[in-house]
Amino acid sequence: MKVLHINAGLESGGGLTHIVNLLSQAKKEGQDFDLLTFAEGPVAQAAREKGIKTLVLGTSSRYDLTLLKRLKQTIKAGHYDLVHSHGARANLFVSLIKSSLPCPWFITVHSDPAIDFEGRGVAGKIFTKLNLRAIKQADGLFAITPRFEKILLAYGVDKEKIHVIYNGINFQDNKTLPAKEDHAGFNIINVGRLEKVKGQDLLLKAFKAADLPKAHLYIAGSGSQEEN
Repeated sequence: MKVLHINAGLESGGGLTHIVNLLSQAKKEGQDFDLLTFAEGPVAQAAREKGIKTLVLGTSSRYDLTLLKRLKQTIKAGHYDLVHSHGARANLFVSLIKSSLPCPWFITVHSDPAIDFEGRGVAGKIFTKLNLRAIKQADGLFAITPRFEKILLAYGVDKEKIHVIYNGINFQDNKTLPAKEDHAGFNIINVGRLEKVKGQDLLLKAFKAADLPKAHLYIAGSGSQEEN
């Protein structure tokens, strides 16, 4: 089976890690696939570093509809047996050409679609509705947790379309990890994009309310909420 994985290309968090880990393993097992991104960015760069064949369509803006024609041509020329999109923008663009797709289309749902664009005002509400519409159009959905399956069912997605498949984990020998050093107090670290959807604001409120004098909270990441 030949699969085309599609992503906008600007992911920098868990989505990027999932896609690259998934395709790195597929490459080891000799699976037939290509990765397509709409723009040059972190995803294409990380994929190439792992030796993953990556196609970049090139786009003048985040919502450049002129790439739809090139996307259709690429899918048709590649003779793919399955199209697999990752991320709201990839879902939206594939949904716009679904009627002309020569093969089934699947989506991996990496997060709750209702809060992907939280805090982005009117535009965020519009993109949320478009993403939910695209999700309902897909031929199949991979939910990375049972909770996401319940969320999709609540949005009216056909249960027969949903398949729960957890994110893969690359385990390593603990001998490669640095030894734990003795230290005072209790340390907590949160690693992730600093975006409204990740809830660091709630974490800070909870940490303050817990009032743990010997605990230290570290937040590692960057994003639009960093200044806040």
